[in-house]
This record gives sequence, C-alpha cells and structure tokens, in this order.
Amino acid sequence: METELPVRDPTCLYLYGIVPAAPLELSAVKGVEGGCDVSLVGFEDLACAVSPVPLSEYGEQGMTAHAQELDWIAPRALRHQDVVQRLRQAGPVIPLKFGALRSTREKVREMLQKHHQPLLGLLERLRGREEWGVRVYADPDLASRALEGAGPGARAINQGMSLASEGEAYFLRKRKQQLVSQQQDLFLSGLGDEIYQRLLGCVVDGRKSRFGDASPQTARLTVLKAAFLVDEQEAAQFQSAIGQLEADYRDYGVTIELSGPWAPYSFCGDLTQAAASNGAGGAGAPCAG
Repeated sequence: METELPVRDPTCLYLYGIVPAAPLELSAVKGVEGGCDVSLVGFEDLACAVSPVPLSEYGEQGMTAHAQELDWIAPRALRHQDVVQRLRQAGPVIPLKFGALRSTREKVREMLQKHHQPLLGLLERLRGREEWGVRVYADPDLASRALEGAGPGARAINQGMSLASEGEAYFLRKRKQQLVSQQQDLFLSGLGDEIYQRLLGCVVDGRKSRFGDASPQTARLTVLKAAFLVDEQEAAQFQSAIGQLEADYRDYGVTIELSGPWAPYSFCGDLTQAAASNGAGGAGAPCAG
C-alpha cells in the first residue's frame, strides 16, 4: 500500500491528512511546493499523506519569516486544501492544519502508532460525513420595525398614544423607542442560539465560532458563525433547513450564507493537535521529533 519517494536533504516532510490505509493514486497530486510529490506513509491500517519540503522554507525560522507574506502563503494554502479535498473524495480524512511537519518518514509512522486507536475511531466517526459552514446575518433596522408592534408593552403604548395629549404622546413615543430597543437587543442576542439549536436537529454535530458582531461595510449584524458535521446523504435536507430558516426570519432581515462541503477540520479537535505536536504543529513549528 505504502508508496515511497526519495527525501533529499535538507528537507522535512509536510503533512496533509490521515486516512485509512488503502490503495490511493496520488502520483498526479501537487503538493504545497507545486510538484507532484505527494505520497503515503503507513502504519498498519492508517496512512498519512506527505510531501518533502525545504527545511530552509518550512523550518521554524523560515515559517516565521513567511508568516506575513500573503503571496507566499496563499498559493501553498490552496494547494494544501486541494490535497485534503483529494483525500476526502477517496474516503474519510482527518485533515491537518497548514504547516504540520515531521522530520522523517519514521517520525510520521511513530505519530500514527502513538495515536493509532483514537485516530481509527475518529476516522470511523467521520466516514460518510462532511463539514458545512454557516454564517447568519440580521438587519437591525428591519428587526426593530418587526418588533415595534410585538409584545404587550408595545401594544399597550400604542393604545395609550391614541388617547394621549400631544405632550403625553411624545413621552409615550420615547418610551416605546426604549422598549423596542431593549426587545431588539434581547431578540438579536438570542437569535443566533435559536437558529443554531434548530440546525442541530438535522446534523451530526455543530461547533460555534467566535466572531466580530459588526459587518463594517453593510448594515448587517452577524448573529451566528458555525460549522456543522452533516451526513452526506442528509446534505439536501440540511440545505432545505437553511432555506426554511431564512423564510421564517425574513421579517427580521435574516440572511444565511452556506459554504462547503469541506473536510471536517472543525471536528477533529484536540486529537489532531496532539498528533501534530512535537514538530508537526501549525505554521512556524520546528521540523523535529
């Protein structure tokens, strides 16, 4: 099963993802450096896709120097993603983040051996499943207008204004504005959680992400950013649920952006961090161990 490619010094091995050991054609797959040099390193029923990279570029000093160089990072990050997607098309994959390294093929085998059972369990959990990204936005102005007549407080003020004097009506309008503002804050703060919980009902798992509330170029407010693990056979149902949510919350200016399917980066958690430690961590990790 395992394929061998010569590794010339001074190089180290760049890691893409962990897959079940099985015949997999990678001869035409381009690695991060642009060559068709991706191969598999195996241990029993696991394998890791790797390619040789220059130690001067990918070692700790090199990656630190490249950290702010978008022209260097962007094409390599895209090639990394292309390899992971190719692995995903063949079956379940545990994707490793950009910059995971090992010094030799033997060190890759040691990693697979050390985390053998947890990695096998995670691969089985991910089999036939894919990650989808969801961003939910709301329009605060539309939400305010939709809430103006909602709730007993606002309705009572509306009734009172019809009988009030001009001066009383002014203060009632101010009170209504304050009440609607409070309702808006409460509504928007809970809207993301409400949508997240509804989506959890039709997926395997979900993960929320931190995000900045303001969308500086538009009037939209971000109320949810999340990733969902979805059975491939249920993807159409998941997309239908997204459309239904937009329809249900249209009066509040809710729009939902869906992206995917992706390899399940968000659902590999601490295990991939542990597997990629000691010289196979994120960008800037030393090529050792």
